[in-house]
Amino acid sequence: MGEASQPGAAASHGRPVGWTRITLRDVGESGSTYNVLSLIERDHGNLIDPHYLAEYEAIILEPSWVVLGIQGEGTVGGVSAAEFMLHRRSIELGEFFTAGGLLVVWLIPVETRLSYTGHNYLDNHVWWAAHLDISYTTGLQDPLIAPGSGVSIQPVEPGHAFEKYLESRPKYVARLAQHIEQLEHVTVLATNRAGDPVAAEIAVGAGSIVIVPPPGGDKQRELLSEAINATLKTRSGLGFEWKVPEELELDAERTEVLRRLRDERRKFDEMRAVQQRVLAEVFKTIEVRRALKAWREATGPGATPKKAMYALHGMLEMLTGYFGTGRAEVAQTLGVSHKSMNRIAELANRRTLNLRHTMEGKPEDVDPDEYNRILAEAHGIVQAFINYSYVEAAKLPVNV
Repeated sequence: MGEASQPGAAASHGRPVGWTRITLRDVGESGSTYNVLSLIERDHGNLIDPHYLAEYEAIILEPSWVVLGIQGEGTVGGVSAAEFMLHRRSIELGEFFTAGGLLVVWLIPVETRLSYTGHNYLDNHVWWAAHLDISYTTGLQDPLIAPGSGVSIQPVEPGHAFEKYLESRPKYVARLAQHIEQLEHVTVLATNRAGDPVAAEIAVGAGSIVIVPPPGGDKQRELLSEAINATLKTRSGLGFEWKVPEELELDAERTEVLRRLRDERRKFDEMRAVQQRVLAEVFKTIEVRRALKAWREATGPGATPKKAMYALHGMLEMLTGYFGTGRAEVAQTLGVSHKSMNRIAELANRRTLNLRHTMEGKPEDVDPDEYNRILAEAHGIVQAFINYSYVEAAKLPVNV
């Protein structure tokens, strides 16, 4: 693991605040040290103090306005000077990428502001995103960075240096546009449950930008440092200059395994996308919506046996009307037992229980075991109807 100097100590030795040194272990008798600039607000990192940016092999950026050197409203002169500083640093960042630099960006929400100088630093991500070979929009038309937070991070690039960090499930607080998946120079590293990219690596010149959710604690900060460590080690070639044939063969096998994994994942993702489009059409149909509504009324908040049996009996009537047959034929079509449908109807119409029919005198209590069995059978019928509807919908063209 690398060792990072404390911000105060760094400043006292003539280094700018935020300077971090990561020392690689076990890569040679003397070890190797990389200059990594930490532009993190809690570490007092900022763009004002550091050396010429191309001096660094890697930069870790939390793109907050404080780190970028623009704090609060300030005076017009002060804000203008800060924007000119950002412009100068932007030129340096381009030269950083030309030198093969690695920029690790924390994916945080967009914060907009007005620009005084016309350099168009209209939000906190423009400074670094301007170097991407991707359209960056600060308006409403398909922005590169979209709002949204969650914890359902799923790494999708096996073997990548940042995989372990992403497996630690750092909470994401913003998302990336889905269209970046189609670009050859972009590698999506992780998605959320909905399939939106929440981490990616983008080639820029001879270098790259790795965009990841911010770490949530010291353990995740350590994993992030290890990922940067591993990336720099690999790119510099330290420890890999002399390889025996067996090592080369193992590397080739590993590369092939990872390629197959990516191809398989892509194939399954495409199949899943088709399934999701078909299911979306299924859940739009009035009959499936009525079946689901009946199930929610039978099992949701405030449900009682009386409400449940009204709803489930109504679902049986809907199904027989939809197929134009009796319950036995419906059951056969759906692949469920006709006895289960008859049991639902019988319980709903049992006069001694006062569920669908009014009776004189005190009604009997519903047997809990029988009632729970009915609910389980009703669930199976709803699921079977969804399955049937899906198979039928899959036979039709699906709008992409």
